[in-house]
Amino acid sequence: MLANPPISPITAQAAALIETRTGLSVRARLHTDLAVILDDLARSLSYRTPIELLRVLRESDDASPAWQALIGALTINETYFFRDKGAFDLLSGHILPEIIAQRRRSGQFYLNLWSAGCASGEEAYSLAVMLLELVPDLPNWNTRLVGTDINTQALHNARRAQYREWSFRQLDPRLRARYFTQTGDGQYTLDPSAREIVTFKQANLLDGPPITPLDVIFCRNVLLYFGKEHIHRAEALLYEALTPGGWLVLGQAEAARFERDRWLTRVFSGVVLYQKPPQSKSAQWKPSNAGSIQWMETEKSAAPNPNTTPIASADYENAARALREERFDDAEREVAALLLQGSDDALLIARLRVLLARNLANRRALPEAHAQLDAAQQSVPLLADVYYLRAILFQEEGRAVDADKALRAALYAQRDHPLAAFMQGNLYAQSGDHTRAVRAWKRARRGVADLAPQALISDLSDLTAADLDALLCQQLGRLS
Repeated sequence: MLANPPISPITAQAAALIETRTGLSVRARLHTDLAVILDDLARSLSYRTPIELLRVLRESDDASPAWQALIGALTINETYFFRDKGAFDLLSGHILPEIIAQRRRSGQFYLNLWSAGCASGEEAYSLAVMLLELVPDLPNWNTRLVGTDINTQALHNARRAQYREWSFRQLDPRLRARYFTQTGDGQYTLDPSAREIVTFKQANLLDGPPITPLDVIFCRNVLLYFGKEHIHRAEALLYEALTPGGWLVLGQAEAARFERDRWLTRVFSGVVLYQKPPQSKSAQWKPSNAGSIQWMETEKSAAPNPNTTPIASADYENAARALREERFDDAEREVAALLLQGSDDALLIARLRVLLARNLANRRALPEAHAQLDAAQQSVPLLADVYYLRAILFQEEGRAVDADKALRAALYAQRDHPLAAFMQGNLYAQSGDHTRAVRAWKRARRGVADLAPQALISDLSDLTAADLDALLCQQLGRLS
C-alpha cells in the first residue's frame, strides 16, 4: 500500500480550525480532498492563496461568506419529508399522543421541539405537519418548533418552503394534497398553517439549544461528522436540553456514544430512540399495548425508486475495509452515507446494515446493533451473517441459549458458514462436548476449502481462508 502524502501545514491548520469552530471532523479528508477544497474555495472567493483564506477564516465568524462557502463544501444538505419513516410513525402513533394527553390532563398546553441540523427544512416542516394532524386545537397551544442549521443558504431555502418532487419520496399523498400547492415552475409551496409553526435560526449545534426544556429533539446524521470531543459535548447539551421523559431521535446509523447508562435506550421494531429518564417511576412512559415494545407491523417492501443512485461496489468495499482496519469512525460515516444514499438492492442494504451493526457492537451499542440486524433480517431473511453477528451479541450479553439458536440459524442459511461453524465448535469445546466441537470445526474447514488462501472469509473479519484453516487445524489437533 502506498504511503499517504505529507500533510501540508496549511491543511492541518485549517482542519484544526474547522473542528474547533464547527465540531466537524475533517481529519479523514486530510489525505484526500480537504486541500483541494481549500484551494478551489480560495480561487472562487478571489483570495490569492489558501493561506489568505485561512487568515480570513480565523478573523471571521461562521456566518461570514468565507465560512458559509466552506461549510457548504463540507456538509451534505440532502433530505426529504418524513425521512426515517419508522421514527416518524413511532412519534406520531405513540410518543406525541401520550405527551399531548398528559399536557391536556395537567392543563399545560405547550409543546417544544427542536430540529437540529435542519438543512433545507423538510424535517422541521414534517414535525409541523404532524402536529397539525395530531392536535386539532393547535392554535390554542403554546407551540415552539425551532429548526437550526449552521448553513445560512440551507436556512434561506427552508424559509422559502418551496420543494421539488425529490423531497416527497416518503410523504403520504393525502398530506401532500392537503399541505402543498403546486406552482408553475415544478415546485410545491408549503401551506402557511405549517410554515407559521416553525422558526428557523442560524446556529451551530455546539452553541446549545435554542429553547428549553424540550419534549423532542431531532438530531439526525449530525454527530456522524463530529470528532469524539465534540460528540461528547453535543450529547451532554442534548441531554440537558430535554425535559425529564423527553426524547432524542438520532439518525438510523447513529448511537449515543458517551454516558450511555444515563439514557433509556428504546428499541421499537428496529427503530432506536433515546429517552431522558422521567423524574419518577410513576411517570415512566410505557407502550399502550400490554407492555409490548414491538408496536409497528412489518412494512411492506417499497416499490423501486427510479431516482435512486446505484451504490458502487468499491464504496461498499471501502466501508468494509474501514471496519476491518478498526477505523470505526470512518466506517460509521461511510456506511451511513451509503444508507442515506439508498439503493433498490435489498441484499446490499442488508449487508450495509450488518456492517453497521458490527460497528455499533464495537461501541458496545448492543440494542442499536440488534435493531440494525432486525432491519437486515426483515429485508433478507436468509442472510447468514445476520445470525452469526446476532450470536456474537447474544454471547456478549450472556445469553448462551440464544447464541446457540442464532448459530444454528446461520448454518441453516449458509450450510458451511465458516465463522458460524468455528464459533459453534468453540462453544461446544468449552462445554466439554468434544465430538460436536470436532464436527463443527470440520464443517468450518469445508467452508473455506474452496476459497483462495488469501481470500477474506467475511466482511466482518480480517481473517483469511488460510488464517482460519490454520486455527481450525490447531483446534482439531488439540482434541485428536
